[in-house]
Amino acid sequence: MLFKEIPGQEEIKERLIRSVLHNRVSHALLFTGGDGTMKLQMAVAYARFLCCTNRLIPEGEEEQPDACGTCPSCLKFNHLAHPDLHFVFPTISLGPGTRVTSDQFLPQWRNLWQTSRGFFGFPEWLTALQAENKQPIIPVEECNQIIRKLSYKSYESEYKVMIIWLPEKMNQPAAPRILKILEEPPDKTLFILVSEDTTQMLSTILSRTQILRFPRIPRNSIATWLEANGTGTEMAKRAAFLSEGNALKALALTRETDLVNFERFIKWLRLCFKPQQTMNELIAHCEELAALGREAQKEFLAYGLHTLRQSFYTGQTGTNPLYKNEESEFINNFMPFVHTGNIAAYDTLFNEGILHIERNGNPKIIFLDMALKLVKLIRQKQ
Repeated sequence: MLFKEIPGQEEIKERLIRSVLHNRVSHALLFTGGDGTMKLQMAVAYARFLCCTNRLIPEGEEEQPDACGTCPSCLKFNHLAHPDLHFVFPTISLGPGTRVTSDQFLPQWRNLWQTSRGFFGFPEWLTALQAENKQPIIPVEECNQIIRKLSYKSYESEYKVMIIWLPEKMNQPAAPRILKILEEPPDKTLFILVSEDTTQMLSTILSRTQILRFPRIPRNSIATWLEANGTGTEMAKRAAFLSEGNALKALALTRETDLVNFERFIKWLRLCFKPQQTMNELIAHCEELAALGREAQKEFLAYGLHTLRQSFYTGQTGTNPLYKNEESEFINNFMPFVHTGNIAAYDTLFNEGILHIERNGNPKIIFLDMALKLVKLIRQKQ
């Protein structure tokens, strides 16, 4: 991953580059921000630039300094196989009583990085883990490994880099274990913590890091990035608009898998229009949605919320930015049922549904309850 491959976040790139060129590398950084703001990708690009032995430093301001991409260090970074680059990420148990660390899942991690070109999020990692409904965590054993690994001298580079992805997933006994090494790490050691929810982290960890907050990525940056990676102009604009600054969501919107959620969602809404005649079908469809995996259920509801917001936007502005297709036609037809009188209730309903699923609520009850509330919201007048 190179800086130039990451859409947006120019200010953060410049700040990180200056820290290396001026020899002001912090020992512990915390990258935080919403999903799809390129935090993990930036962490790897920064580590690569730090370890690169032949950095590209343009004389003018037209181009940005970056790693060369061809030195031995960069070639190892291509496969995440540099001996001074270490990863910690959430994992699942392999059986009762087993002690698991990230090292045991490095093949899956590297394979996912290669196949996605580094552009993936937590749902894709769960699929790679085959986690099903298990909740991945960072256990105590992982923190012991961090201390052990960083006690060694670096092999090739000046710095050892430890990237901890989603540190909020550390279980309760684990987090305090790394406080001392985080505050007083060995010389030439860099921690990069990549978090999406710092409210779940210990304040003592937060106080030991330099925090960089990643804002949402501008639509035009996302659209340009998608086009540069082979997406058509109209599709890129549509995905960028619906992504709400989430580059990973925009990338997902360009794939055919989004069509599945569209078909499930319009079927759900149509069954809610006349529940007296379709109640049995509605219950059956809710059970079908409940049979999906947890992450698939969350993606479905997130897609539905995007569609409702798009319907509201179209109704208020008279403009549908989507290129003409079935989805665009559905939005044009459904927009009278999404208005100022119920958009806030729609938003609350779907966000609460996602939250209840995250907290292991019964999905059959959640989806049926949401369906009955949708019936009322669809009928609600402006």
